[in-house]
Amino acid sequence: VSTGVQYNAQLEQYQTALTNMLGSEAEAVALLDEIKQDAAKTPFDTAGLVKANELLISTGIDAESSRRTILALGDAVSATGGGNDELSRMAQNLQQIQNAGKATSADISLRMPALMCTAFLRTTPEKAPKKCKK
Repeated sequence: VSTGVQYNAQLEQYQTALTNMLGSEAEAVALLDEIKQDAAKTPFDTAGLVKANELLISTGIDAESSRRTILALGDAVSATGGGNDELSRMAQNLQQIQNAGKATSADISLRMPALMCTAFLRTTPEKAPKKCKK
């Protein structure tokens, strides 16, 4: 019973944080519902997905774009055997790039896989610039 209460309290904290970031309780509820569904279908937990989405939303990216980017990033991270920690690190890197408005040499040295590059640029692999196809 206490685990269920703790889980519900954590969901309420996520909803409050997302409401503050998005400026809409309805949008926060919808995003959190989608994130919970994503957690059920991916190797990432709800906490990891919420944290990653919060990082991108904090840069001004809308909720749906953030979710799509995090899911694409998650596909690439899980394909390389990564988990919540790696997803969080990559989301932090994307947050830093977004905040700076450009990728630094340190960002480039990470050699993000093409999927991550195209997800961040919000394009498809076919339409991606050459730098994403290396």
